[in-house]
Amino acid sequence: QVASAKDKTVIITKGKDAKTVKVGPTVVINKETYKVVGIGKKAFSGLKSASKVVINANIKTIGEQAFEKSKKLKNVTLGKDVKKIGKKAFANCSKLNKVIIKGKALKNKGIGKQAFSKTAKKATVKWPKGLKSKDKNKLKKAIKKAGLKVK
Repeated sequence: QVASAKDKTVIITKGKDAKTVKVGPTVVINKETYKVVGIGKKAFSGLKSASKVVINANIKTIGEQAFEKSKKLKNVTLGKDVKKIGKKAFANCSKLNKVIIKGKALKNKGIGKQAFSKTAKKATVKWPKGLKSKDKNKLKKAIKKAGLKVK
């Protein structure tokens, strides 16, 4: 879905399943290059074979239930521009045990309710370089509140 024709930006509304799902940073539509700025609601919900998701630069928002019920999903990399993770975005991804956060754009208020509910019993988070401990603690608290069982 084209978010802005003038700015040449798009939001992914339906993604394809693969062992490794890579989203963004750009897509080509009719020989025109567009920046991927978001992942829509339920865009990748119920992936059958994906064990790894890489969300690249430019993507600012991950919609509600975007990757919900992706049963084999173990590893998620959030690109440096991700600011918002929607409600239940990774809910019921029962094997999800590793989250890598690449940038400092994501703040504690940007994590939706139950975004990581019903994920693996133990999870590790790799924090962005240079993140202040005060900000890390706030973010960690918000991620735990959203359901991720961070070690």
